[in-house]
Amino acid sequence: MTIALVAGLIGVSGTVIGSLLAMWAAARSEDRVERRAREAAMREELKGALISYCSAIVTFLAAGLDRWGPAPGEGDEAGTRERAYRYYQARTEASTADYRLRLATTDQEVATNLSKAFDLVQTMRDVGKGEALQQRIKDVHTAVSAAVSRGRYLLGVEGNE
Repeated sequence: MTIALVAGLIGVSGTVIGSLLAMWAAARSEDRVERRAREAAMREELKGALISYCSAIVTFLAAGLDRWGPAPGEGDEAGTRERAYRYYQARTEASTADYRLRLATTDQEVATNLSKAFDLVQTMRDVGKGEALQQRIKDVHTAVSAAVSRGRYLLGVEGNE
């Protein structure tokens, strides 16, 4: 009878310990799955914010060239107003994309490069024409490319140098 009692206690103890270990392993597995899902969602948000901002900067650059480029102010008054409207609309979209990006990442290198590109476009009017304008356009593209490169690194994209 004592042997049966001891064997029963060992069996119950083994069952309880096995159940506790199974619950612990399941909880860890669930935490891992949730963490991976959260990280994937954050990567997608960063990717979307980066794409939105880069696209907005390029649109802002195009609107700036249209407004301040080779022949600013030429044409009828309605055309001038339309170019100004597109410029300010593009600037607003770029500002909104900046806010979204800053919510998606705390990485200063990405934000600094895109803010630099934004400032370069915003001050394009003061550059003038010719080679200075062409250099400004290259500087904008360089800043955007640097931000994309850093974004690729943050996203873990292969082939990043």
